[in-house]
Amino acid sequence: MYTDELLEMLLSITTKQMQSRGNLRREVLLKTTHEILSKELKEKQQIRKRKWEALRSGLNKRSRIDTDVEMVDDELIANHIM
Repeated sequence: MYTDELLEMLLSITTKQMQSRGNLRREVLLKTTHEILSKELKEKQQIRKRKWEALRSGLNKRSRIDTDVEMVDDELIANHIM
C-alpha cells in the first residue's frame, strides 16, 4: 500500500473509533487494525528515510570526488603552463 492510502485508512479508523463507543467487538477490531496499519506506515517511513539518507550520502561522496578531480586538473594545468 502507498503511504497516502495508509494515512487515509488510519484517519478513517480513528473516526470510526470515535463513533463506535460501546460496541466492544468493533472497538477491538478497529484498534487491532489501527495498530497493524500504524506499524506498516512506520516501516514505510523508515524505508523512505533510509533511501533519502543513502541518496544524500551518495551525492556528498560525488561532490567530494568532483572537487578532488578539479584540484588534480588545476594542478596539471599549472604544471603544464610552467
